[in-house]
Amino acid sequence: MMLMQAQTEDFYSILATEIKSLAFSPDADSIVQINDGHAAPASSVWYSADSALSFIDRQWPTCALAIVTGNLADLKTYCRYTIHKTPYPRSVVRLTGNTFLITNITALHLRCLTYGTVNDTSILLSHVQTVHTYRLIINSIYL
Repeated sequence: MMLMQAQTEDFYSILATEIKSLAFSPDADSIVQINDGHAAPASSVWYSADSALSFIDRQWPTCALAIVTGNLADLKTYCRYTIHKTPYPRSVVRLTGNTFLITNITALHLRCLTYGTVNDTSILLSHVQTVHTYRLIINSIYL
């Protein structure tokens, strides 16, 4: 996911980490890390001997801990990232159910079918990145 720079819209950065996914609990002493090239265990019980899993101690500063806590200074210190001095690519990333991170898109055109009636809506976006939550059930998004 692209990270905007607060001071400019001329470039962006992307985390360049081998972390594929993290599993954690705020009360746990460890973070479970799965790196690129490994799949998460398929069963509902994960065995600590599984080579796909790495257990990270939360007492030591790491990239995984920085991601979990959202500490920007630690992200810069413990995670690798690349800086791209090109225009932002267009993208739509689903954050949760009907909430999306929209990047470098100036207008959304929505077509929703509600009780047999087609409703067309257009939304103009003025920022390079916008978080947008849709309140209707969306059948299609046209960019």
